[in-house]
Amino acid sequence: MASQPSEDEILQSDMEWAARHAEGSKAWAVLEAKKTGKQVTAYAETTADSLTVANPDGTLTTEMTAGPERVWRDGEWHPFDATLVTTADGSVQAKEHPGGLRLDGGQDATPGRVTGGSQAPRGTWSRSAPGTGA
Repeated sequence: MASQPSEDEILQSDMEWAARHAEGSKAWAVLEAKKTGKQVTAYAETTADSLTVANPDGTLTTEMTAGPERVWRDGEWHPFDATLVTTADGSVQAKEHPGGLRLDGGQDATPGRVTGGSQAPRGTWSRSAPGTGA
């Protein structure tokens, strides 16, 4: 009669299955960290304000911040960067912002506008956009 697998064997089998079927998952990251001996990011668990890594000893570490640290764009994470830059149309926008923060130019007599997601501040102004030097 065959012996029953231990809980550890079942867990290992489940982790291996999950890792094969879900790259970027916690299971995948844990197995990769054990194989490489280095921390591995669990990309499927990453958000704008949290980052989860698997440690070589099989544990997980999650760092959370009060605000966004990264922005998801074009299928990958980019560091948050609120540096304002002037665009070709005269508006001002943050380099990397989770809501796409943009200050419309307010050219001529047209009032400027702030746009950028559901939590963006709302407002208008009748002079040149802030930060444009005009």
